[in-house]
Amino acid sequence: MIAVQSKVPTLRFPEFEGEWNQHKLEDFLDEYIEKVPAKTEMPVLTSSRTGLRLQRDYFNNRELDNEGEYKVVPKGYMTYRHMSDDATFKFNINNLVDRGAISKEYPVFTTKNLDSFFLQQLLNQGNDFKEFAILQKQGGTRTRLYFKKLKSFITYLPSLPEQQKIVAFLTAIDAKTELIAKKKTLLEQYKKGVMQQIFSQEIRFKDDNGNDFPDWEEKRLGELFTITSSKRVFESEWTKNGVPFYRTREIVQLSETGIVKNELFISVEMFNQYKLKYGVPKKDDLLVTGVGTIGRVYVVKEADHFYFKDGNIIWLKTLNKVNSIFVEQLFKTKIIQKQIENNASITTVGTYTIDFAKKTKLPYPSLPEQLKISNFLTAIDAKINAVDQHLRYIKIYRKALFQQLFV
Repeated sequence: MIAVQSKVPTLRFPEFEGEWNQHKLEDFLDEYIEKVPAKTEMPVLTSSRTGLRLQRDYFNNRELDNEGEYKVVPKGYMTYRHMSDDATFKFNINNLVDRGAISKEYPVFTTKNLDSFFLQQLLNQGNDFKEFAILQKQGGTRTRLYFKKLKSFITYLPSLPEQQKIVAFLTAIDAKTELIAKKKTLLEQYKKGVMQQIFSQEIRFKDDNGNDFPDWEEKRLGELFTITSSKRVFESEWTKNGVPFYRTREIVQLSETGIVKNELFISVEMFNQYKLKYGVPKKDDLLVTGVGTIGRVYVVKEADHFYFKDGNIIWLKTLNKVNSIFVEQLFKTKIIQKQIENNASITTVGTYTIDFAKKTKLPYPSLPEQLKISNFLTAIDAKINAVDQHLRYIKIYRKALFQQLFV
């Protein structure tokens, strides 16, 4: 028996009152043990941090060999991987199939007098459980959370009707989130499809008078940009403030979100010295990642004020011979990515070098057609970004609600 303690959430539905009481999970969990042979006809599932998935989908259309037998997880029952490298455990509910086969090492259980979805939220997002999970590490590199130990977790719970009310509210938000995520996916698929048609010239734009643009040519990046890198900045010259200094990871962040979490700087004096002697990135220059995440592109904006790491990032200095946004979009297609992949495959460590960048081939429409293509694709990007921003907002909103609805 445990001494009963109580708490109240900061945000609550008006029809409920009184405090949440402290309980041990063992009073609400029933382990389910049913096993089937490894050659079962049941769909095989895997419990991952992204949810419960069909194993063939999770492992790219193949199922892993399993020795001995599987456990069975019926629809509506919960399961989880009982070992973790970082003390993070993800609890999943089987909403995929009526009965699925899963690793015999995974606990399978159901709840009694406790809403399963409510418990899932509590375990996957609650700070108290995260602290509890960390305490289970007994040495070695992995943390083990056996079902017996899970049952010993003590937490605060409301009445079942209040649990169900919270679940209905969060489920409605999740359904809206799923719709927004689907809208983003559809826009991304539309853009991918239309890009294939544009760059294969299945779709051609007309000029402002309705006439055809000239035939496309083929160029190399070295004909259209001055391609180089920055001057070396030694680690001993990094500072805690001054002018931002970007490495590959920051350029990737900029290319994906336009926002960078930067912790490195160089002095204003060094930046100004390099600016006078060698130049610094200016509007419409392209910065391309050459190591790590290869081939990501950032188009320098008018207001940008930074320097970057030599060697890791290739600098395409604009000569106003090509539309920079057009080239940025091309870097997202197989036309350029395939060239980068083929080159990386013949080197010991995959890289995109200055020499290879100069030789990279690309289709070259007239500048007015490049502008039309760029404007069209940028408009789609704006729609995708707006939906993505909405998606980020609703996820933040849900997280904040969880913290107030639970104790």
